[in-house]
Amino acid sequence: FPGVKIDNIKVDKLVTYFDDYLMDMTNAVFLTEEEMKKTRSDMKFMVRKRRLNHQPFKVTLDILSDKSADCIVRIFLGPKKDHMNRLIDINMNRFNFVELDTFMYKLTNGKNTIVRNSYDMHNLVRDRMMTRDLMKKVESITDMRDLLVKDLRNYHTGFPTRLLLPKGFVGGMDCLMYVIVTPLRLVNNVDINMLDMNRKDIVRDFRSTVLLDKMPLGFPFDRRIDVGKFFTPNMKF
Repeated sequence: FPGVKIDNIKVDKLVTYFDDYLMDMTNAVFLTEEEMKKTRSDMKFMVRKRRLNHQPFKVTLDILSDKSADCIVRIFLGPKKDHMNRLIDINMNRFNFVELDTFMYKLTNGKNTIVRNSYDMHNLVRDRMMTRDLMKKVESITDMRDLLVKDLRNYHTGFPTRLLLPKGFVGGMDCLMYVIVTPLRLVNNVDINMLDMNRKDIVRDFRSTVLLDKMPLGFPFDRRIDVGKFFTPNMKF
């Protein structure tokens, strides 16, 4: 990407933990014929389970550009060392990098500072609404489309935000964050308005690279890397 350079990457401390989660299992409990006749259950059955989670974090990117241009920013996370505490060869390690976020951005001439919150990363969903709460909302709501867009958006296709980071180890885990900025190469006959997060006529988002960018999934880790030609100013570990 001529004229574009990633000057700095700043990441908050990544902390994972296990928390207790209560799941409403009332609908899964067998009821007698008399109980089935009632409009509401006399009891509420909750199941407690421990789940992986992480503290919210931010990724701050400082990008220098000598022109205004539309671009695609990709953020990856992968391990730095193997089980023997040795640095992993990039061609062996490229299969371990997971794409955390992909988004469009309009660069301006000069320094561009981008701040991405972990909850705002693309196609992530928070905890699903409990069935009991969903039924209460359905009874009182006037616009069903509003419910689908605000509360149920991406629940069939999104990735749980709490699983964004690997569990790691008690003493910590060495990881590498990789960021690359590439020019926006539009796919033919694609409506760019599909990425508008405020639209109310769609109830799910799609990965921007699938719809807009001609680059393959996992780019640039999708093929063998020539180390002598790989590193350019528009990328940074």
